[in-house]
Amino acid sequence: MSSAIQDARLLEHFIVRGYLHDLQQPCLHLQLQLRPLKAELVDVISRLDRALDRQLIPMPEGMQPRLIQVRRSAESSSLPLQAQVWPFVEALNQLLVRLQETAGLPVACGIRCEGIARGESREASLLAVLAIPSLSPEVVRSSLPWALEQISAIAYEEQATLKGLDAELKKFERQAPGGINNRLLLKAAYQYGVPVTALPGRVFQYGSGARSRWMDSTFTDITSIISARLARSKVAANALLRRAGLPVPQQVVVRSIEAALAQARLMGYPVVVKPSDLDGGKGVSAGIEDEDTLRRSYARAAAHSKNLVLEKHIPGNDFRLGIVHGQLAWATWREPAGVWGDGVNSIGQLVAIANRDPRRGTQKWSNMRPLTIDAEVQEILQAQGLHADSTLAPGQFARFRRTSNISAGGTPTNMMGKVHPDNIALAVRAADILRLDFAGIDLITPDVTKSWLEMGGAICEINGQPQFSVIGPQAPRLAIRGLLQGDGRIPIVVVLTAEPAHALMQAVDSASLSRGLALGCSTELGLSMGGAVIRCGRQSAFEDAQALLLNTQVQAMAVVTDGAEWLRTGTPFDALDLLLVADDTPLEARHVLQMRCKGEVWKLKGGPALDGGDLATRLADRLVACDAQHRSADLCADEDRAWQCRSAAAWAGGRESPR
Repeated sequence: MSSAIQDARLLEHFIVRGYLHDLQQPCLHLQLQLRPLKAELVDVISRLDRALDRQLIPMPEGMQPRLIQVRRSAESSSLPLQAQVWPFVEALNQLLVRLQETAGLPVACGIRCEGIARGESREASLLAVLAIPSLSPEVVRSSLPWALEQISAIAYEEQATLKGLDAELKKFERQAPGGINNRLLLKAAYQYGVPVTALPGRVFQYGSGARSRWMDSTFTDITSIISARLARSKVAANALLRRAGLPVPQQVVVRSIEAALAQARLMGYPVVVKPSDLDGGKGVSAGIEDEDTLRRSYARAAAHSKNLVLEKHIPGNDFRLGIVHGQLAWATWREPAGVWGDGVNSIGQLVAIANRDPRRGTQKWSNMRPLTIDAEVQEILQAQGLHADSTLAPGQFARFRRTSNISAGGTPTNMMGKVHPDNIALAVRAADILRLDFAGIDLITPDVTKSWLEMGGAICEINGQPQFSVIGPQAPRLAIRGLLQGDGRIPIVVVLTAEPAHALMQAVDSASLSRGLALGCSTELGLSMGGAVIRCGRQSAFEDAQALLLNTQVQAMAVVTDGAEWLRTGTPFDALDLLLVADDTPLEARHVLQMRCKGEVWKLKGGPALDGGDLATRLADRLVACDAQHRSADLCADEDRAWQCRSAAAWAGGRESPR
């Protein structure tokens, strides 16, 4: 039992473009006036969870709100006040986190509550100051009145439903980066503590300065447009791999059904027909055994594209091997859509049973699609001597589709740790031939745990912008680790003072350059890098720092500021390595920067102009030491090490073949 909130009124709010507290994202900063009810009500969170069931993605782990208590007082830290307010904070947190995650806007952490206090009047009995992290705090601000209204309704009505949820979800979706890859990469970066910057054009920068890299899904700043174009053309990729001596199926371009029929007779059935310029299994039909089936399959493929190819069908199972920076990052056996018999239920009944699997659904976050029995499935079942009312023997498989794509109802099975080294080497060579840093290699072979040299097999396709496997959570983490050097950071020093410090920064710049480190500086006189002036004059210390963090020539960064601006904007970086503090700076600015400082805090003796003459030398030496630490940092998380151990054990302990 907990007190529910009768109403919540927004007193003030503003968008923080930088970083507050321990947040890894921008945030909406707000103050709420809350008035608790005298009556005790059932848990608001449980009601909210029921109202959101199957409408929004389940609440991710580790997203609980936290009480920071930056503004301490005898009352704000008292448990009774927190007990009255916290159910509301948890409800708001759950609604906004699940809304953003469902829309494809990854959330790095839950709401941060700066403090709770009593209001000045009896009506405004409680005040809460919150920071709501988001990649798009503007859309959070626009949806906040709706969210407050819905939580109030949930508190009063046990069977309440959220009104207008679809409209709010669409608002968030319009701000979300495209595709699932960006979401998974951002999640991996947040997990590792890698700084992320959203750039125009829905591109994301991972890391800072000279160690930063750009990504758009699995395209990086070094992905060759030539490689991507070749991979997208199935004809060109097939010809290139064949010339390089890699196993690929016999293939020919066909421009009419008559040409397809003629080529199929020359190749010999079974054959495959598919568009040469589409991904995701669109229009693909494999295992075609006769002319009538080829005619129907050709018509389906032609409905998707005018550019079609005919291939010799390669017998075996379909495996997607994901290569990231020359390493196997995920391996998936893609079992085609279908059902396994139990000797009791009909195929139609088995479909209903399979669709009860919570992983199957039509929501964006569903790992698999529901099974259906449509005209194509009926045709394929008939070819197997089956129909929807047939009862399969135990262990008998009824195939529904001619392709194994997950988007067509296929079932993914994780094969990491079970792929034979020869098959890994083949996939790596294929990615290298096309000069792709990220690639999805589709290998057809009877058993991926045995060498393709022994079992036979061929590469049927290469995807130059592959989608990460839904069952390979290590892949995005490997992608981030392989993308960055060390932890992706450059050394950052802040000189917190209201006095001029341009002369000091010139000396530090010179000393750093002599040690092989190009320093980007922001002072009251403007921006410089490696001794060269980039811009004269300063309008904003925040924007200066952001500019330096985008510059790939900046190997270390120093910013001189009194910190006043950053109290509202947040800091322009999520962490700094060294903080120099003069006596003339506000206590609040010192506190904010000390929270962000991961290294030492130096006190200036009489200000930067009066400190000892060796200060520039000591600063340059410290920056070089910090640079070495960032360069040698290991991003490998505990779960990565556990996964590596499991993979090694699976390979050493025996290899299971697909069913």
